[in-house]
Amino acid sequence: MHSLWPLFLIAIPLWILSWYAGRMFLLNYQKRLGILKYCIHCGKRVGIY
Repeated sequence: MHSLWPLFLIAIPLWILSWYAGRMFLLNYQKRLGILKYCIHCGKRVGIY
């Protein structure tokens, strides 16, 4: 079973990186479309986080 460890060590950073990149892409995409909503009470940006 120890032969699976290298796979995990490679897969986990890649997964985190792809999740982060996807999140940033979604935020930029929303900004471009102007979909980012603003909270009525505090004026903070409300989007996909």
